[in-house]
Amino acid sequence: MIKNNTSQLSMLSLPQKLKDLVLKWREGGYKDATEKTKRLLGFWFNETHELIDGTEFEYRNAQREAIEALIYCHEILKVSNLYELNRALGEPLPAVPSGYIWPKYAFKMATGSGKTMVMAMAVVWAYFNGCTKNFLLIAPNLIVLDRLGTDFIDGKIFRKYPLIPSEWRGDFQLDVIGADEPPTPKKPAVLFLTNIQKLYERNEKEPINPLQKILGPKPPDEIKISVERRRDSLAKLESLMVINDEAHHVHDENLEWNKTIDWLNSQNELFAQLDFSATPRFQTGGLFPHVITDYPLNEAVLDKIVKRPKIAELENVPPIESENAVEKYKVNIEAGINQWKKIYNNYKKAGKKAVLFIMAQSTKEADKVAEHLNTFPDLRDKVLTIHTDNTGEISRKDVDKARVWAKEIDSDENPYRAIVSVLMLREGWDVRNVVVVVPLRPLTAKANILPEQTLGRGLRLMWP
Repeated sequence: MIKNNTSQLSMLSLPQKLKDLVLKWREGGYKDATEKTKRLLGFWFNETHELIDGTEFEYRNAQREAIEALIYCHEILKVSNLYELNRALGEPLPAVPSGYIWPKYAFKMATGSGKTMVMAMAVVWAYFNGCTKNFLLIAPNLIVLDRLGTDFIDGKIFRKYPLIPSEWRGDFQLDVIGADEPPTPKKPAVLFLTNIQKLYERNEKEPINPLQKILGPKPPDEIKISVERRRDSLAKLESLMVINDEAHHVHDENLEWNKTIDWLNSQNELFAQLDFSATPRFQTGGLFPHVITDYPLNEAVLDKIVKRPKIAELENVPPIESENAVEKYKVNIEAGINQWKKIYNNYKKAGKKAVLFIMAQSTKEADKVAEHLNTFPDLRDKVLTIHTDNTGEISRKDVDKARVWAKEIDSDENPYRAIVSVLMLREGWDVRNVVVVVPLRPLTAKANILPEQTLGRGLRLMWP
């Protein structure tokens, strides 16, 4: 049974108005909601739960507010786009771009607050209410795809957690199809799980960023057919619910990600698009206008679901003009190492391994920094560099190995105590043991990275 709501006021007008309305709706017994919805909400939040291993489980307030906001918009306000949502809440009517003609909702939820669970709740709600039996869950990269696969492949999340009332479990027939599986569902309902790069053909003439490089060159003919086949399968699905993880990547209408969703809507009208991110912002820094729930980092800290961060600034450090990253950032790097050593020794006594995470500005810098870290006895041969081999180019072999090590960094068997990366681990990397984060690159929207994204790499609690 969930505890009483103790959430703070949102700084955003639309989600705050919606939160106030939803709270009154909740207190009134979810008036005018469907009977299926009332059963689900009562089951999730008013009953006690125990996992298979005997562990007690309850949903978090942030998860409750998120799913209730979605349901309220659909069942009570009955809005079908951003314009109607703003009008219903008395908000200034936006100039709605083309990408907002279908129901689109953004969930601003701090790292560690349980976005994945809300995705699963949305699937269960839509399924049992007959809204749709077709779902598409999109990841921005392979690291996030691996994490989502751990939860969703074979429908694991729906069996592990109390998402479906016992009397309905036999009626839940959902086929989860992974990114490399044939897009042929065998059950009445389907959830396709993929990274966005599997849904469009990349142009070799376009510049490729480090994240795209890990996917290799333009696909051969047989893989092209696979992309076309996957798109054709998705285009035939009626009332598709599209769920975007790390959705700050959909910040521009001209991105292939948004173009793909727009194309899907043109083939068959979407039921809804759900965008999940701790930082649903445009490159200019402004928040997405379709944010309907706001659970900021400071609230997550107060609720003790993430670590309490301490941000340190070095004072009186003379600027060093050098093309060598180690020389330029030596003070920053060694300050991070010294702090990590203190924490590492303390946590070692408790049987936990503390990990240092350094974010470099380029792959060349990452290699230089990693070389420097290897000169410290405590870190020798215990530094993992994500991105490149010794030539500065990414090889598929090295990336596959790096993905495995990165996923298993918390394990005692994993030898690494430090990770150096450029872009690959700035998001979607769900580990608990990072305790010190040293950014060596600008934390701005213009630099395609925000402070919250970097800080998020070290926020997850080491202990449940």
